[in-house]
Amino acid sequence: MRGETRLASGYEPADRHRGLPARARKDRMSSDEPATDLPVGLSPSARLALGAAGYHRLADLDGVPEAELRQLPGVGPKALRLLKLALSGRGMGLAG
Repeated sequence: MRGETRLASGYEPADRHRGLPARARKDRMSSDEPATDLPVGLSPSARLALGAAGYHRLADLDGVPEAELRQLPGVGPKALRLLKLALSGRGMGLAG
């Protein structure tokens, strides 16, 4: 079965544990608006910390104090740099 990309049942091997046919997974992923517009280079731990704090989109971060974000686990200098760049590209920014 290795090397096969699709099973006879219509499920891709990687999707068997999710219980979704490949086309359903594809439809679910092709929404017009992404779930997040946070920068691609953010680490998973930074994304998780931001999401847990309620920051899911760049607009959620506009005007948030930089010191507040620094307190989040996983949000370090690289994450702050990426967030500032992304925000400035949209005419937004962090406070202080």
